[in-house]
Amino acid sequence: MQSVREDIGRRDSQHGGSTCRAPEVVAAALGVAAALSGCLALVWNDAFVSSAFKAGVPLSPDAHWLLRATRVVLSGLSLGFLLGGFLALARRDVVEGFRARHRKRIDDLLTALITIVLLLAVLEVAARVVTGSQTSELGGAAYRAQLARIPLNSFGLRDREFPVDKPPGIVRILVLGDSFTFGHGIENESAPWPRVLETILNRVAPADTVYQVINTAHNGFGTAEELTALRAGLVFHPDLVILGYFFNDAETDEMILHPPSLTTVQRLLYGVHFALFSHSYLYGLAVVRWDILKIALGLEKSAPQEWEEIYMHPEHLTLHKQQLLQIHSVAASVEAPLLIVTIPGNYDFAHYPLAAGHAFMRRFCQEQRLSCIDPLPAFVNEDYRRTRLNPHDAHPSEYGHRLIAQTIYDSPVFREALRHGPR
Repeated sequence: MQSVREDIGRRDSQHGGSTCRAPEVVAAALGVAAALSGCLALVWNDAFVSSAFKAGVPLSPDAHWLLRATRVVLSGLSLGFLLGGFLALARRDVVEGFRARHRKRIDDLLTALITIVLLLAVLEVAARVVTGSQTSELGGAAYRAQLARIPLNSFGLRDREFPVDKPPGIVRILVLGDSFTFGHGIENESAPWPRVLETILNRVAPADTVYQVINTAHNGFGTAEELTALRAGLVFHPDLVILGYFFNDAETDEMILHPPSLTTVQRLLYGVHFALFSHSYLYGLAVVRWDILKIALGLEKSAPQEWEEIYMHPEHLTLHKQQLLQIHSVAASVEAPLLIVTIPGNYDFAHYPLAAGHAFMRRFCQEQRLSCIDPLPAFVNEDYRRTRLNPHDAHPSEYGHRLIAQTIYDSPVFREALRHGPR
């Protein structure tokens, strides 16, 4: 043991007389890691995860399970780091001996790690410059940053404050929907189609009438969440209810009837993937480009292709149909007509991939005698690159939102529903 210490002293003197205390450095690094993982474990709860990764949307049961598992892992890491720090101080001779024997390898490893970290940092900055505020259909870090800048009212809605009481002369339209109605990727508060529709209505309204279009849409909402939003929105005494329907809503039915079976490892990997995708521009850029490549090579189906297959088997959509009829029933319970607006996906309209979905909704509305508007005919002569948000995001652009609102306003079906709505 004495010879090892003498060897360490000789090596230190050969490097300019440095007296680097390896055990203290290792213990300090592990102490910092223990503190960070411990603090993260303490704040790792439903509210923190929902705010950080889901922008306030309630977590699913699977997400709650993953949250608890991650908290256990973080707590275990914190204890492990702390124990490792104490061991480094208790066994100083082992740490110093290891450092003396493997100095070159350790230096090479540290150099490689620092180089990789710096390279990733440079690439992350470059990705932020290249993509800017460009979102993807799944969201990503740019969209998460946008959401943080979008104000919500006291009801958690992307809209201004509305009093619960409805004064005379006010006509209220309650809008349900998902990201295609919420205004995914658009920070301009006047741009989502419910607000555009309100502007058009008030521009031509009689002097004693004011229209209020209340947007209850949220990212990730399916038909079940829209039904919940309608029940909560009845406090505003709506005169008309509009459902902004998009085709990923039908996925809910398939997932409920055939819930995916994920292993513990798959759940943890998905959590890591989602965290990286929600925070790293570089990771998001790589994921989006990789998905595009797989679809182009025929290795994976695109999202609209998967949705279209669902609608080609409408017999599987029993639960979905029931949920739509429940929305109609709840609206009817307060004597508010329901109007369903089938929002087109902004894909190449010359080879439109969602025709079966539009046909399903037309048949469903006819069979159930529901009032429906399909803006697709107004979109088919448009350049989809103008109506979509960006090349990697098929949500509507500001122009696409204006086109939806104008189509609704011009429709005789809307005029008829509005005429029977106000009380």
